[in-house]
Amino acid sequence: MITVGFLACQKDSFPGFLRKPPPGLAIEPIPETALAEQAPGALHVLLVPADIDQRLFAANQPWLRAFFMAGGTLVFNGLLAHPFLDELRPFV
Repeated sequence: MITVGFLACQKDSFPGFLRKPPPGLAIEPIPETALAEQAPGALHVLLVPADIDQRLFAANQPWLRAFFMAGGTLVFNGLLAHPFLDELRPFV
C-alpha cells in the first residue's frame, strides 16, 4: 500500500479526483497546520497544492528533511515564492 499525504490548507480543498484512489493507494488529507504531527516515514508521497501558506510550510524544514531521509517523494504544485529548503533559495 502506498500512502500519499495531501497537504490541505482548508477543509474543502481536497480534490474530488483523490477521493476514490485506485487499489493499492491510500490518500490522506493532512491539514497544513498539522504536518509536523505526522510521522515522516508514514508517508511515501506528499502532494503540496499551490494554495498553501509557503512560510508555514517552510517552518517544517526539519520534518521535510526527515521525510526525504525516509525515502519520501514531494510533489510541489505552483510557484515557489518562499523556499522551504535552503537548497531552493537560488531559484527564488
